[in-house]
Amino acid sequence: MRHQKNNKAGGFLAGLLTGAAAGVILGILYAPEEGSETRRKIADKAEDLADQAADKYNDFAGNVKDSYENAKDKVEDAADDLKDRAENAYGEAKDKAEGLADRAKDAYGNVKEDVKNAAEDVKDKAEDKFADAKREAQEAGNALADAAKDAKDDVKNNF
Repeated sequence: MRHQKNNKAGGFLAGLLTGAAAGVILGILYAPEEGSETRRKIADKAEDLADQAADKYNDFAGNVKDSYENAKDKVEDAADDLKDRAENAYGEAKDKAEGLADRAKDAYGNVKEDVKNAAEDVKDKAEDKFADAKREAQEAGNALADAAKDAKDDVKNNF
């Protein structure tokens, strides 16, 4: 859109200068003066028009350069802003990932400790049950031995 605007402005400027030059030349040619005087006036006017055209061109080129510099600055600002936002997003994501990793590490440590404690509890209970079973087996063995002795004594005494 801006390119079209600059083309229209350039076309208008060229048309304006061409029309002005034609008007000046026609005015000088129809003026009642000597040929050398007329040629001098035409040369002076041509020089004036060339200076005006150069000034207009320089103004136009300056405007184009200013527009380019403004656009360049805006693009650089936008790129810097985008870079800053990307760096911030990266930092936030990294912080969240590190936080999750720490939480997972803590959870692993807690689960590991819980499993170790549960295993020790099971071992202790198993050892207690084994000790109880061994004691009961010894008691049953002793009772059986006593019963066998009593039976032997009964058999000896009765027969």
